[in-house]
Amino acid sequence: MATRRKHHQGQLRKAFGCAIALLTLLLLSRTLAGGNTPTFTFYPLYQHQPNTLAPASEPLEVDPDPRATVLAERLRQHLASLQTAAPYTPSPPLTPEQSHALSALETRCPGEVSVVLRPLAGTPRQIKGAVLQSAQAGSDPPLTTARTFLRTNCDLLRLDDPNAELVLVHRHTDELGRTHLRFRQQYQGVPVWPADILVHLNPAGHVDVMNGAFVPTPKDLSTVPVLDEATAVEYARTGLTDGAEAEVTASELIIYAPGDTPPRLAWKLELTIDVTAQWLVVIDAINGDELTAYSKIMHQNVEGSGVDLFDVSRTLNVWQEDENLFRMID
Repeated sequence: MATRRKHHQGQLRKAFGCAIALLTLLLLSRTLAGGNTPTFTFYPLYQHQPNTLAPASEPLEVDPDPRATVLAERLRQHLASLQTAAPYTPSPPLTPEQSHALSALETRCPGEVSVVLRPLAGTPRQIKGAVLQSAQAGSDPPLTTARTFLRTNCDLLRLDDPNAELVLVHRHTDELGRTHLRFRQQYQGVPVWPADILVHLNPAGHVDVMNGAFVPTPKDLSTVPVLDEATAVEYARTGLTDGAEAEVTASELIIYAPGDTPPRLAWKLELTIDVTAQWLVVIDAINGDELTAYSKIMHQNVEGSGVDLFDVSRTLNVWQEDENLFRMID
């Protein structure tokens, strides 16, 4: 009984602390939105009776940290910039087939199921729930369970035949006992690029998350190229500086599906000019248009800088990808 009482008292203290924190955040957000410098008044707690706390009668005025004032101003500026920023592309509505499939999934699964769609492709970027698919038996339970989930929810995924369109390319079990399976999308044996689906299983073997970037089954797309590989290579070389003698190190017929444009049958080519110039070029296999091209060589590691939230300049390690383009990974 004493143990339960202490636990109950501890829970009350935690709840009290959370309430104070939420109230503070609410007041701070209103202050920031109004353009005022935050001023804080603290009411110290004193021991009123054993195991109880009460506020002191006199408030304790505390000057705000100067850094908090700077941070508040930068947050105000950021909020103002968000109000004038270009509107984002909202997620598309579910198709009738997706809505029906989602209702069926919610009926089968305990608890809430959340689905986030890719803005233009209309396929799920993430599906999350407590148990989206219960563990299945078989010679390879994780793969069987993942395949069952994908096949059962094909209408929600907008894939006609997940068994044929998704190829397992990688799997691993992490230190928490969770298993992760990566599938590569294809159509009629032609790889869809870039397009992957990851299915995640909890330690009990149940699917609880699926995420990825893929497109609906491109069933209206022909997989027979008009341009052969050699012709596509010539188109690719023409678009590169000093590319006339570029060596083709890899080539593949793909369905190019970045998600923001309709899928296209294309040749994915890797060309090497010299040790400092290696390119990946995608050429439309129907009309020869260059769909994308980028250098695979990060030219150099350079020292950059950036200003943090407190207006302090920080040194950054970046690499140069193009003449005026630098990148970093945090």
